[in-house]
Amino acid sequence: MLMVISSVIIAIMLFLCAYLGYREGLRLGMQTSKGVEPAKIRSPVEVVKNIVKEVNQTKQEHEQAKLEKKYAEDLEKLLNYTGDVEDEE
Repeated sequence: MLMVISSVIIAIMLFLCAYLGYREGLRLGMQTSKGVEPAKIRSPVEVVKNIVKEVNQTKQEHEQAKLEKKYAEDLEKLLNYTGDVEDEE
């Protein structure tokens, strides 16, 4: 019984894959015949490389912003220095 149920499930999945593949191919063929170029399909490696690149760029921007903020604070302290004991903290 288990063999029959699993065979039916596999047959349904194979039929759906074939049907959906045929439908997508037909759609792309009709678009191509009308002169519409199909969208470029990116590989998973390409997608991951782009995401890693964006994350690294964001990290660098945050580090740069922190450094600029610290520089501005230190410059403000330097320009506002009066030599009092209170300024040494």
